[in-house]
Amino acid sequence: MNFFKPSVTMKTFLIFCAIFGLILFNSCKQLASFDPNVEGARAVANKTLSAPAGMEATHGLKRKITLTWIPVSGASRYEIYCATSATAEFEKIGETDKNFFDDKNVGAGKTFYYKVRAVKSNGTQSPFSVIKKGTSLAQPIIIGGDVKEDYSVTISWFMENSCSLNGDDDNYEEFLKFDICYKLENDDWKNCKKETIDASSASGSFLNSYECTLTNLANASKYQFRIDAYTGDDGSESSDVVNKATMISYNPVAPKFEASEGTSSKEISLSITLPPMVMVHTVTKNSNGEEKDVEFPLYFEIYRKLESESEYTMVKKLYCDGSSFAPEYSNNLEDTYKPDSVIEWIDEDSERGIKYEYMIRSSVDVGYGKIVCPEGTELIQRTGMPSESKVGWKSAPPVFEINRSRFENNGLKLSDDRT
Repeated sequence: MNFFKPSVTMKTFLIFCAIFGLILFNSCKQLASFDPNVEGARAVANKTLSAPAGMEATHGLKRKITLTWIPVSGASRYEIYCATSATAEFEKIGETDKNFFDDKNVGAGKTFYYKVRAVKSNGTQSPFSVIKKGTSLAQPIIIGGDVKEDYSVTISWFMENSCSLNGDDDNYEEFLKFDICYKLENDDWKNCKKETIDASSASGSFLNSYECTLTNLANASKYQFRIDAYTGDDGSESSDVVNKATMISYNPVAPKFEASEGTSSKEISLSITLPPMVMVHTVTKNSNGEEKDVEFPLYFEIYRKLESESEYTMVKKLYCDGSSFAPEYSNNLEDTYKPDSVIEWIDEDSERGIKYEYMIRSSVDVGYGKIVCPEGTELIQRTGMPSESKVGWKSAPPVFEINRSRFENNGLKLSDDRT
């Protein structure tokens, strides 16, 4: 008998010890080479970014919109996207390594929608933030003046976006103030009189309109008026300088219109009454330097929404050409534009039985290559106040219903024989 011959159990035990020793050796080797800084960096790199939270956009600043958000851990930069509505296509407008961004590429009275996403140094992108609407301070548009026998005058003006057409809270009216400036025609503006009012105390008869009454004006005197609007110390927007004669004629008037209410199954028609043309100041380049006003025709922007929707969408631009609408401006439209005439526009892109709410805005666009203007004409683009909204619809498809119980309750039977 050989007492030194190892048993099968002993062999298994020795193999197990060898494997365990190898595992222990590798573990100690890895532990010796562990660098917490490197491993922490790897963990951050592999971690997904969260969407920027706390997104905010300003309202009522002069010709800029500022965005702010809470910094995202692990982000090296942020991408900013912008659109003209919440449902329109967004375009990238800039990047920043800060948690704020100034969009300075905006004019007066503009409304834009923004969203932001965070980006790592390796290019990994976070989901987008919530969409936020921002607005810039609008230029006041003087739309009327009513002179009274007591030598007072009530001035009315319009602000493009001080309040939302959709009734949301994203506006700047609560911070808005106006300086109503006026002077005698031959005086210098440095010596003008001024009345300051809050927008909340000057609300007019429709959304985004305001009015103020000036008293104790001198009899038989010619005055000029100007409205300055501001929300803080970053600057103001000023209206054109007008007198009583030009308060209305220099600015587009909202058109009156009617919408068909289920009178046709094929179309919805809008019957639009053309408002007056707009006067534009020009300087004729001759030896006398003669100044004069020239009339220009209006074009119309048609806005539409479902009654259940909150936002209007522009669906058509219309240019009047005689008794119909032209697809674009031409150089003889001022000869064919007839104020107070009624022109019909057909909305063919609508569904039967659905009610649509329409709104129309009148505008004039002088220069910019759309009209051949007299030499020296001021290049302007003026948009008037919105019209009242109207509801229109196509007639709905007929619906038939047979009520069996009603017939049977009256002693009648409906036969089940369909032959």
